[in-house]
Amino acid sequence: MDSTDKGAPPHDAVSGMLEFLRRYSRGGVDSRRVDERRSFSTSLVPGFASAGLFGLRTHSE
Repeated sequence: MDSTDKGAPPHDAVSGMLEFLRRYSRGGVDSRRVDERRSFSTSLVPGFASAGLFGLRTHSE
């Protein structure tokens, strides 16, 4: 890893987030409504937060 990668999340963490977003979006996110309102429904916040999309991510060790 070079110096530009410091602080970057591990590849498996990124892959996990992408997979979460793919699954979540298949579950009924109305992207047109999100675009029109320029915001997410508050019902999406708990799921996004539990996946670590809002803020600090720490190692599980």
